[in-house]
Amino acid sequence: MKKLVRLAAHTLRGITRVVVLFKGPPFGRASIARRVLPRADKANLPDALEVCLPWPPSVQLGNFSMGGGRSVNRAIVVFGLVLGLGALAFSQAVEMRFFPSEARAVAWFLNKTGKAVTGLKVEFDQPVTLLGKLEVGGGFKVLAGGTNATELALGGSLVKDGFVELRWQPAAAKPVLVMWLVDGRAAGLPYFGNLSALIKVLSSGLVALREASPQGFSNMLTTFFTTNPTLADSLKLLGLTPELLTAMVMASPAEGIENLLLTLAASFKLDTVEAFLKALNWEPIFKALGF
Repeated sequence: MKKLVRLAAHTLRGITRVVVLFKGPPFGRASIARRVLPRADKANLPDALEVCLPWPPSVQLGNFSMGGGRSVNRAIVVFGLVLGLGALAFSQAVEMRFFPSEARAVAWFLNKTGKAVTGLKVEFDQPVTLLGKLEVGGGFKVLAGGTNATELALGGSLVKDGFVELRWQPAAAKPVLVMWLVDGRAAGLPYFGNLSALIKVLSSGLVALREASPQGFSNMLTTFFTTNPTLADSLKLLGLTPELLTAMVMASPAEGIENLLLTLAASFKLDTVEAFLKALNWEPIFKALGF
């Protein structure tokens, strides 16, 4: 559910942001800030400005305040879904909204895991510098990355359906992996921007499962092959067997498993995340990984 906040033009002069304060569950009392107009742009004001916000049904409107210390006591609130305000990307547990800008990237990361989370991991396709962040429904601290880094790790707490706004440069940088965490483990299916990101996470996850319980890991692989009965015939075309593949996965480091899976994906012409996921039933492995 979403709401549109519509503000008359005369309220916008000299204003750089709108701050909306919420009250009621699930957020208690929290705020979200969105940039509206630069201070210098006073000549070409629109008749009104509409700001689209994620709005859980149980949240009530508290009040509006404007950067500069002034308050807006009355505003027209319109219910509805607005399209075109930002690009949308999502997985089972992650929903993202991107707001185009030449100077910097702005994106919202919504927690769709169905439960509270304690961390967020984002990997980008190029090094980025974090310009700012804002949480609705919790609070995060930067644990790693943030300055000229391809990986960003946040830790803290965020309620179900809460979200984090991140702002970074360069604006052209795109997330290739977004993962909610609970106590360091993945919570729900991450967002994968490309196949390499998926296979990298899958490989490191397999090693973690193997180290935690070698026998349990072996049993999981047996279940995986049983769940995918045609996989043995496909591997035979490459001179492999389930037993040989299991032995390789049981002995290889994460980098070795990653190279193996990339080679298998290329051999079977699985060049997208969608094709890779549809080729097999990954439920036994994904369940063990917490996806």
